Amino acid sequence: MASVMKMGRGVRRRLKRIVHKSRDKDHVRRALALLGLHANGNCIAQAARQVCAARSSVQRWRALYEEYGEGGLKPLARGRSQWKGDAG
Repeated sequence: MASVMKMGRGVRRRLKRIVHKSRDKDHVRRALALLGLHANGNCIAQAARQVCAARSSVQRWRALYEEYGEGGLKPLARGRSQWKGDAG
């Protein structure tokens, strides 16, 4: 289980790299929110203001990070999922 307050230097560097290199704005906002939580002492309201997101979104992103690590911040595929009906 990963904690935002115990985020290591390597994780912070990878999140900063996502901010600078990623083309997906949602992924960037999630990374910025977690970096803001770490820098501001886990203040959700302040991190939410920095990334122009709702506090509930920042809380959800923190929970995803704490449960799944950095992989929890990756965005899901956009659009409708592939659906195939019965052939018969």
